[in-house]
Amino acid sequence: YKGNEYFVRFNDFDGTVSGYKGISVQSDDKGGSFITLGMQGTNKARMVEYLNSTVKMLIKRQLDSKNQFATNTIAFIDSTLVTMESQLKETGNELKTFRQGKNIYDIEEGGAKFSEKILEFDVKKDEVNRKMAYYNSLKAYLKNSVNYAKLPAPSVAGIEDPNIVVNVSKLIALSTQRSEMAYAVKSDKIFKDFDNQMEAVKNVLLENIATAKSALQYDLAMVSSKINETESTIKQLPEDQQELIKIKRKYDLSDNIYSTFLQKRSEADIVKAANLSDVHFIDPAKDVGGGLIGPKTSVNYVLALFLGILFPLIFVFAVFFINNSVQNTEDISKMTKIPLIGVVGVNREHTNLAVYDRPKSALSESFRAIRSSLQFLYKQQNVDGAKTLMITSSVSGEGKTFCSINIATVFALSEKKTVVIGLDLRKPKLASEFNLSNEVGIVNYLIKQKTVDEIINHTHIPYLDVILSGPVPPNPAEMIMSEGMGELIEELKKKYDYIILDTPPVGLVSDALELAQYCDVTLYIVRQNFTKKDMITLLNNRVKRGELNNTSIILNGLENKAKYGTGYGYGYGYGYGYGTYANGYYEEEKPKSIYQKVAQKILKKPRQ
Repeated sequence: YKGNEYFVRFNDFDGTVSGYKGISVQSDDKGGSFITLGMQGTNKARMVEYLNSTVKMLIKRQLDSKNQFATNTIAFIDSTLVTMESQLKETGNELKTFRQGKNIYDIEEGGAKFSEKILEFDVKKDEVNRKMAYYNSLKAYLKNSVNYAKLPAPSVAGIEDPNIVVNVSKLIALSTQRSEMAYAVKSDKIFKDFDNQMEAVKNVLLENIATAKSALQYDLAMVSSKINETESTIKQLPEDQQELIKIKRKYDLSDNIYSTFLQKRSEADIVKAANLSDVHFIDPAKDVGGGLIGPKTSVNYVLALFLGILFPLIFVFAVFFINNSVQNTEDISKMTKIPLIGVVGVNREHTNLAVYDRPKSALSESFRAIRSSLQFLYKQQNVDGAKTLMITSSVSGEGKTFCSINIATVFALSEKKTVVIGLDLRKPKLASEFNLSNEVGIVNYLIKQKTVDEIINHTHIPYLDVILSGPVPPNPAEMIMSEGMGELIEELKKKYDYIILDTPPVGLVSDALELAQYCDVTLYIVRQNFTKKDMITLLNNRVKRGELNNTSIILNGLENKAKYGTGYGYGYGYGYGYGTYANGYYEEEKPKSIYQKVAQKILKKPRQ
């Protein structure tokens, strides 16, 4: 008998995993919460089984994540019930032995009243002690552990403070997500973001714990005083009655605690049982009888010839006809009536401190021209005393931080006390430019951990200070909107001549719009060959609605490709000089070798 023949191929683990990464995911075009999974391969049955197993595993993991809070609660209650059950049996046996030995089964009428009263106080004291023990345990856990997925819920100790409950739940969720991503993600940046978020929640929790413990100390003192008063009254009863009350008191307290935890466990079971995964099977994967999809050799040859001609044509057309990014000042003037206050060239140095490092360069002169234009704007607006300036843009990478630092530097070089505030709480960059640590910043001030003076950093540039963003918070928009932001600006106006706000892009988040109320002038950064023209339309709409105050535009990163002439952009703050007209005005750049030019093109990107 000759059986079936099978072809066997052995792959390593990584190779096998790579073969299953080709799942296609398509979302519902109508905006519904449906996704369609698909896969191509050589074995239909295996692909069907893999797709169905993937969805089942996703359902299980999502439900496990939702149940983590209830699971921690049940585990804690179960361990407590074991201890309380043993204690209840022990006190029950002690009460039974005493009654049989003394032939006393009931507390006399006068003593019964005091027994009930002291039980009530004992239960109250136990509740306070359980809450205090939970807070002490939680505080130690936060300070000594790095994995918070196993934290028990505050409800097991009878704690219903919404600040504690919400933040513990948030910390458990973040820790669980971080642990799950450890198997699939290798990016240190993602883990650092999670760590920063958990650190911010931890700090808030520690403050909440300190406040709650102070209130509990007062409650504990009050109930202890009432217990002492009742015990003094009980001591006036006959000795046998006192002993019976003492033993029954321990038994009743243990029974009350045991019953309370049984009820909480039942509630936790109900919560866990009621949880359902947010992922559901609509239509499991199946073999629909599709035919061979490839390879089709004749079609491939024709397609290769066609694409070989089409791609170069598309590339040329894209470069010359449908370039949708801003290229020059004419593009800006055609699309908006917002004034152009300055033009800044490409920074080819390896630092963003361009003005301070090369004060005589043409790039530095462009920022000085912007300074002059700003002073004219402030004069037009009748702004006296300290002046505020907000710098924003459409998206990341357009040079907000670069322009903020160098505009601040030209003010500082004119001996004006200047401070730059890093208000991009989601993606802070300011600290690295001055070799500072971002551990303390405006976030710490807004949550009232630090004072204004404690968050100010002095730099090596005279008259220039910076305030960093601090640890990444879980709710940056709400922190920007808090009353503390206005109080900070008012405090800084007493200390500085110029306050510069380095904000996140308005095209991505709304933080800068919330900060506009504190600013006298807004500078909107547009970068050559980077900012899309559609973003200028978005800017026009925001200015028209009054969301930005006294707005002007800076064109950043301009590559002047003119071969002849004396320079470009007089009046716009950009003064690169070509030919003999600019000799002696600017610091000359040393000519680069061919190797340096090629290396700069390939390896380096201009810093902005």
